[in-house]
Amino acid sequence: MLDQKRQSGITSIEVVIILVLIGFCSYMVISLLHSSNQLSISNRGLVRGAISESGDSVRIYGTPIGYSSVSREIEGIHAIASGEDPNALGFFLISVTPIVGDLSIDTNRMRITIVSAGNEIPVARNRNAILNPGNWTIVKKYNMIPMQSADEDDILEGGEIFDLLISLPEPFPPYKKLIIILSPEHGMPWKQEFTVPPVTSPIVKFGWT
Repeated sequence: MLDQKRQSGITSIEVVIILVLIGFCSYMVISLLHSSNQLSISNRGLVRGAISESGDSVRIYGTPIGYSSVSREIEGIHAIASGEDPNALGFFLISVTPIVGDLSIDTNRMRITIVSAGNEIPVARNRNAILNPGNWTIVKKYNMIPMQSADEDDILEGGEIFDLLISLPEPFPPYKKLIIILSPEHGMPWKQEFTVPPVTSPIVKFGWT
C-alpha cells in the first residue's frame, strides 16, 4: 500500500513537471512567432525604404556609345556638332531603363547635366528632328521583353528602354574627362565619368571606368 501511494505521488509530480514544460514551450513558441513577425515587418520596411530612397531612378542598359564631333544623322535625327572636329567627341548615345521594374519615370521632367573641369552644364530637352549642341532627345523606344513594344508617350516604364542622344555643348578632345548625370524628378541621379580615348573614331564604345 505504501509503495502504491509513493508511486502515485511520483506520478503527480511528473504531471506537474510536464505541465510546466508544456507552458514554457508554448511561451517560447509564441515569443518566436512574435519576433519573426516583427522582423518580417522590419524587413518590409527596409525594402520600402530602399525603394523610396532610390525613387524613380534609372540605370544604363548596354554600353554607352560616343560619336566624333562631326554633324551627321544618328538614328534618324540630324545631329549638329558644336564644332567640327573628327578627333574630338561630340555626341553620346545612352540607353536607359528604370532601376526598379514597377516604377515609371517621366523623362519630360528628367534633367541631364554635363560636368567637366568643375563646371556643370545643363543639357536642354529637344523634341525636333534637328538636335542642336547642348541638347538631348529620345531617338528610340523599345521593350526588353520579346514581342512587346514601348508606349508612344515619354513615360519610361518597367521593361521599356529609351535611347537618349546627347549633343555635347562643346567638342571634347582626347583624354578629356566628363561626367554625365541623369536626374529623374524624384529619384537618385545616375552619374558616370568618361574619358575621351586618344583616338576618336567615328563611333566609340565606352567601357566603365
